[in-house]
Amino acid sequence: MGDTKINYDEKFGLNNFRCEVCAALGDEFWETLTDGLTLPDIETESKCQCRNMYAFMSRFEEMADKETIRSILCKVRHGLHPSQSSWAREEFLQIGDLDAFLKKHHDAELKKFIKMNKVQNMTNKEIIQHIDDGANYYVGLFGEAVHMEKVDKEFYSYIKPKSGEQGISFIYNVRINNLPAEQMKTVVDEMKSMNMPIWLGLNLSDEAAYIFSGKKPTHEKREPKEDDEVYLAMLSEEKIEYQENNYKITKVHTAEEFAVWARLANDIFAGGHTDIHPVNHFIWCEKLDVKCYILYHDNVPASVTAIMNNNGAASLEFVGTVTEMCGKGYAKAVCEKAVSDAFADGIQIITVRAINRAAARLYQSIGFKVYD
Repeated sequence: MGDTKINYDEKFGLNNFRCEVCAALGDEFWETLTDGLTLPDIETESKCQCRNMYAFMSRFEEMADKETIRSILCKVRHGLHPSQSSWAREEFLQIGDLDAFLKKHHDAELKKFIKMNKVQNMTNKEIIQHIDDGANYYVGLFGEAVHMEKVDKEFYSYIKPKSGEQGISFIYNVRINNLPAEQMKTVVDEMKSMNMPIWLGLNLSDEAAYIFSGKKPTHEKREPKEDDEVYLAMLSEEKIEYQENNYKITKVHTAEEFAVWARLANDIFAGGHTDIHPVNHFIWCEKLDVKCYILYHDNVPASVTAIMNNNGAASLEFVGTVTEMCGKGYAKAVCEKAVSDAFADGIQIITVRAINRAAARLYQSIGFKVYD
């Protein structure tokens, strides 16, 4: 199998590539190999359809023999950060059988393909369900850390920090619509007794809403208020062409970058409290397909957002800017980048929950539609 003990780091593999080429073939070979070429970069190759990498590898194959090429390619990686692929190794070691591992992921991708094909003909009710699913997925991800507890009960789920730890507490994924009234009241009383915020969902039945609040839903049309929460979504065919700008916007790859993102998000959304752990929640990016973005102003972190991918349906989360830099278009710019990347990665629908009408207008300006 050859040498598989590769000393990976968190930088793009071209630096390693150069070291291996120079060690095997000399510095002069590298200079000739790269003369006149635009070297491939992990952040830009998708935008040029990998033409730079194609040109680079074509010349490399012309200049070196097959055995040397094979030896070098076995020692470098091409695009993926170790954190993006470590999950596969861990899962394979747990399963212990290559055929079973491949079948599991083949079946999962097939289900995702079927699900995404249905997106084209989604009804408003189905889109609202995606918005609700995005909210539940968002809350649940806070429980994906070693310092947090995540508990799935029969009719609801909840998260909370372990004893002595900091973090949010929340009840979510409430499933009471089909319960008999007496049992429904028992579950509602149980949830209320836990003294946690509760996400009841957007498809709560009238009976469940009445038992929870003591008020009968009227469904009367009323004038929207400026502080109303607004629910929005964008389908892939509705996306607006992303226009490059001069802002420095980076996607989080490393633990160090995530710590910067988390601290800024905590400052913006939680008054500095550690809702997002700058170390323990890095698992979001490492294993759970969360894409975090930071916009910099004069090399100072100014605005953040994140895309949370739930099997091909994503939600836009943590959209915010530090107070002293608000009103400069930073939130819009970082959202546009995150949304554009998500659709480029194959996402079919992105949902977002706006905390008020002003935030909703921001999302509408980049292509989101309101769903009541």
